[in-house]
Amino acid sequence: MIKLAGLDLDGTLYNRHLRVSKMNRNAVRAWVASERLFAICSGRMIPRVAKLMRDELQVPGYKMCLNGALVYDQDDKLLSATPLAKTTVRRVFALAQHYGVQVRFYSELQHALYTPHRAGNYLGGELDRDVRIATVSAMNQLLRRPDVQFYKFTVEAAFGNVLALKLALAALAKLPLNMTRSKPLLYEGLAPGIDKLAGMRVIAQAAGVPLTECMCFGDQLNDLTMVAGVGYGVAMGNAVRQVKQAAKIVAPTNEKDGAGLTLLRVITGDIQ
Repeated sequence: MIKLAGLDLDGTLYNRHLRVSKMNRNAVRAWVASERLFAICSGRMIPRVAKLMRDELQVPGYKMCLNGALVYDQDDKLLSATPLAKTTVRRVFALAQHYGVQVRFYSELQHALYTPHRAGNYLGGELDRDVRIATVSAMNQLLRRPDVQFYKFTVEAAFGNVLALKLALAALAKLPLNMTRSKPLLYEGLAPGIDKLAGMRVIAQAAGVPLTECMCFGDQLNDLTMVAGVGYGVAMGNAVRQVKQAAKIVAPTNEKDGAGLTLLRVITGDIQ
C-alpha cells in the first residue's frame, strides 16, 4: 500500500503560473482524507511551503525545504538541518566573483544575493531580511555570525554570460558539494550527501513508513534521486528525460493536473 506521497512544487504541483489548480488541491485533500500521509519536497523555503499547506491546501504534512537540507514535521518542527560548511561558502563566493556569475545563498528564512557589478546593502548585524552582498568583507562579516548558516546556494549566468556559468560550474565541481540542476540554466549546491532522497529518508523515518511505500513526484534533475529511490517514483509528463527514465510511472504534465490525477488513481485502487 502506498502510504506517503511527496510532491515537488515547481513543474509538478504548481502550474506555469506558480499556482495549485483546483483539481490538484482537491486531490491532495482527498489523499489526506484517505488517511495517507503527505509531504511537500521543494527547493523553496519554509515560510512559503508552510503557508501553502496551511492556507491553500489546508492539509497537514511534512515539509522538505531547500532540496532536503531542511526537513520539518507536520507541526513545522525541525527534523534535520544540514548546512553548507562556511569554508565552502567562502570559496563559492570567491568563484562567483572570479567568474562573474550570480549566486544566491539561502539561510532558513532569508537569502544573500551576489550579482557582479551590483552594490551591496548588508551593513552588518543579523540576517533578518534578504540582502545583497558585494564584497568579501561583507560575506566574511555575515559568516562570522554564529546565528548565520547557509543551507543551499543557486548559481546562474549574470547578464546572459553562459560561458562564465560553464567555467564556474567546472570550478564548483572540485569543491565538496552536491551540485544539481533545477532549471536549464539554474544550478544548486548543497552539502555533500544532501538531496531530496536524503530528505525523504528523514520524512519516512519520522512517519514510520518504508521508502518502498512512498510515492514521489518530480520533473527536474534535482528530483532525480528521490524519484529513483522510492517505491513509486512518478515523473511528470513535462519532466526531463533522465527523470522519466528513472520513474515507475509517467503522469500527465503539470498543466494537465498530472499530480492530482495520479493521487486519485492510487485512492481508487487503479495504482497499487
